[in-house]
Amino acid sequence: MFIRSQKVALALLLIGTSVWITTPVVRSVTITNEYGLGKLAVVLDGALMAYHSASDKPFASVEVRKLKITAYSSSPDETDDTPNITAMGSETRNGVIAANFLPFGTQVRIPKLFGDTVFTVEDRMHRRFQDRLDVWFPTKAEAKRFGLQYTEVEIEI
Repeated sequence: MFIRSQKVALALLLIGTSVWITTPVVRSVTITNEYGLGKLAVVLDGALMAYHSASDKPFASVEVRKLKITAYSSSPDETDDTPNITAMGSETRNGVIAANFLPFGTQVRIPKLFGDTVFTVEDRMHRRFQDRLDVWFPTKAEAKRFGLQYTEVEIEI
């Protein structure tokens, strides 16, 4: 349920038997249900932007880079003739990212935007984009809302 006013947007998320309240002040919060199963990253004015399971184990070795982060969806005007299939052959879903400079299967975290959520490189972009990550979103509206951001990324090496 979302309640909007001119100054405050509240998002109430029911997880198990717990209720979590987020406000626009919260930039990134990771929420775990009482069973420790799923994790949710709540970002951008309290809007749920990613809800892919996150790994509790730290990356063995990490390379930190400051990169451009963009967003895409499976809309036909943004993809080829198979919009729901990644370049790796898997189906698009939360936790999928596109990157041309990383091998398929590389795991990435974007902590300032998505907390502990782990993304996996399973897709590619146009070859002119060699300097960015593209995060998959379920709708074009969500992808547009995310826009272009510049932040630190943790890449498992």
